[in-house]
Amino acid sequence: RSIAVLLVGVFCILMVPVVKMVTGLPPYLGMLLALGVFWIVADCFELETPASMQPLAEPSPSDMVVGNHVEHHGHGQIGVPEALHKVDLSSLLFFTGVLLAVVALDCAGVLKNYATFLKDITG
Repeated sequence: RSIAVLLVGVFCILMVPVVKMVTGLPPYLGMLLALGVFWIVADCFELETPASMQPLAEPSPSDMVVGNHVEHHGHGQIGVPEALHKVDLSSLLFFTGVLLAVVALDCAGVLKNYATFLKDITG
């Protein structure tokens, strides 16, 4: 099952240029579509970590103790939600800021003026 999910993920990524050519949407929207399709497929296959590979869970401050039973809140998920918990948020925000800055410079015409300036200088 995990091989099928891997193949679907690779297929979705390879379909991003096709989606751009057919629909005219920006590539980031194609990647969001690929992520959505991948998430649905991964949830349909219900991939689980084998019990031998799962770490032993110790109660954390966010867990509630009810009698002798510990209720876990948070990172006990599998699949895409677990992967999203492992994302480094500061790096994600940095790259989002860089991309937004580039789009803002493009909309303001600064990139076109700079390209024209470089073309004039270099001949």
